[in-house]
Amino acid sequence: MIVGQPVASLTLQILLYGDGLYNWAYLLLQLALFVYRGYTYNYKTLTIGFELLGVFLLFLLQMIRIFIGSVGNKTEEIVPLLYMLLLTIPTALGALYFLGFQTYVLIADIIINIALLVFMILEVLLSLIAMIRFKGSEKNQ
Repeated sequence: MIVGQPVASLTLQILLYGDGLYNWAYLLLQLALFVYRGYTYNYKTLTIGFELLGVFLLFLLQMIRIFIGSVGNKTEEIVPLLYMLLLTIPTALGALYFLGFQTYVLIADIIINIALLVFMILEVLLSLIAMIRFKGSEKNQ
């Protein structure tokens, strides 16, 4: 490897970009599903309110996680990627909640939350690989 050559992961960056786009689609799909559930099922106002709040908090946390991971990858720093990995834990728990523990779980919920978890798993794996490469490039300098 040539000294000074970038070692940032293009694959991770593309995945983070795609996950950012998917998060917007996820938010819109979840909102549409809540409208559907609100008209179809007997949903308590407080329950639907808390679950909607959870969707917005999950979206916000996901966007922060993706931004931090993107910055860490672009600047080839390990610490932001570690923060991204730490933020993956609560976001994965949120996705798991919406996957199987919310009041009314539809098949569409299962599909969109599994896709969200697949994004997270791939990002964790690629982040770990990128951190190893970053550490290796620091030794060569």
